[in-house]
Amino acid sequence: MKALVGVGKCLVGLFWFGEVLNLFQVWPASVTTLYHFLSVVILGIHAFEAALASRLWGAQWVEPKYEKMQILVFGVFHLLALRDRQRQAVER
Repeated sequence: MKALVGVGKCLVGLFWFGEVLNLFQVWPASVTTLYHFLSVVILGIHAFEAALASRLWGAQWVEPKYEKMQILVFGVFHLLALRDRQRQAVER
């Protein structure tokens, strides 16, 4: 599971790196418009995930701002990492 989360975070990181490159008009206009639209949609989904996770588990987080930022960037992949971290803490 840890490898899957790592690969997912790398792929999402590449997507956001592509968006930063896209700000400098690296691709044609039609691709740029689509990329911007997808970035806004994905950021909205991640914001919803961060708000929901904050309401459910926010009191248990050591660094709430850091965790919210990570969820905004990596989405469900960071939530999976948090779940694994929480399970390991309960097992100890």
